[in-house]
Amino acid sequence: MTIEAEIALDNAMKEIRKEDPLVDAKVHYWNAMMEKHNPTDLSPMELADTTSGQKLLDEINKKVSAEMIKKFGEG
Repeated sequence: MTIEAEIALDNAMKEIRKEDPLVDAKVHYWNAMMEKHNPTDLSPMELADTTSGQKLLDEINKKVSAEMIKKFGEG
């Protein structure tokens, strides 16, 4: 990653954190819930590459969404 890209990413994250101070906690929790509910060694993008993988990913996403709403509320 170039220095310019790193600076742009840092600035973008600062703006996101101003809008949602919990964004870092949400990202961390989302990652943990994806790991908890994904029984495969595949990433979500890899799962989405096949019909059967997409079906599994849809189920994983439902579970993760429910966990996120339970912890952080709607929106």
